This record gives sequence, C-alpha cells and structure tokens, in this order.
Amino acid sequence: MKPIKLSIEGVFSYREKQIIDFEKLSKGDIFGIFGKTGSGKSSIIEAIIFALYQRLDKITGRQVDLINLQSERAIIEF
Repeated sequence: MKPIKLSIEGVFSYREKQIIDFEKLSKGDIFGIFGKTGSGKSSIIEAIIFALYQRLDKITGRQVDLINLQSERAIIEF
C-alpha cells in the first residue's frame, strides 16, 4: 500500500487541521519524517495505524487517548 494523503485534526499534538500529501512528498521515490523530539513524528504514524486498524497498542487503545486535550474531537482521514 502506498499512502496518498493524511488529514488530521485534534489528534495528539495536532490541534489544528494538518494535511500531508504523500504523493507530493514521494515524487523522488523516498521521503522521511524528520523533526525534533516532541514535534509530532510518531503522531503521524499512530494516526495512520489508527485509521487502518482502529486501535493503538502504544497507549491504552481507547479512542479518547488520541484526542488532543484542548479539542472536543479527533478527525483522521487517510
């Protein structure tokens, strides 16, 4: 499977809506997710895992755990 686009809002450190266009990023056939500690790299992977499998083993596995504490809901479109 090749990811196309990820849209997340209210998820972990991503309170505001963020869209990641994997097609644009992978035009050179490879891309990486880089950033400082706490910048949200793992949150991107966890959002994809949740969208695919509806569970997160890293934390308790409840949907409420992925919602940003300042948000009323989480939206993940993958």
